[in-house]
Amino acid sequence: MNKLILIALLYSFVFGQSLFENKLFFYYRELMKHIFILIALKSSFLFAQFELDEYHNWIGKTFPDIEFSSVDGNQNLLSEINADVILLDFWYVACHPCLKAFPDIQEIQNKYPKEKLAVLMLNPIDHLKAVKAFQEDYNYTFEYGVVLEELFFEELKMAVMPRTIILDNNRKVLLDVEGFWGDKSVKKYETTIESIISSKKQFWEFWE
Repeated sequence: MNKLILIALLYSFVFGQSLFENKLFFYYRELMKHIFILIALKSSFLFAQFELDEYHNWIGKTFPDIEFSSVDGNQNLLSEINADVILLDFWYVACHPCLKAFPDIQEIQNKYPKEKLAVLMLNPIDHLKAVKAFQEDYNYTFEYGVVLEELFFEELKMAVMPRTIILDNNRKVLLDVEGFWGDKSVKKYETTIESIISSKKQFWEFWE
């Protein structure tokens, strides 16, 4: 059937109007035209998706040793955080999905001591005063920081917030999630954190 459609299409191109008098060939040509359009659209989508993944996804890569300002105004480096797992969450004050994730992330943080899990909330949009005011208004125990807007959008090649990155203490990214999807996201966070901590525990038990 596919060969017949292709032959009909080729004949219609070669002999032109004469074949349009034959409804069968006309329908074959129209069908084939739509198939080509769908293939072209699908190919374009896959190419765009590939480019998007290459542009945004940090999984398996070493995250840059970014600099951020803490709420007390000090400049810090990501590499200065001493924990087995680091959860980075990029957010801003007016982002409702960002704030919706905070209670769940707080619950996750409460399960682990600081040497096991460090949670760092990085804001590339708001001024330091706004972040400090937010910290004072809410009882979350996260560490907050402010980064340059250019760092988020240009250097890290990110576009959507919240953006949650989970990495080990070598800054290797094990999870990279755009947006917050409720329990689905929370499960991914918990599974990734547990896998990193368990692998480190097994490593040290092997050498004991």
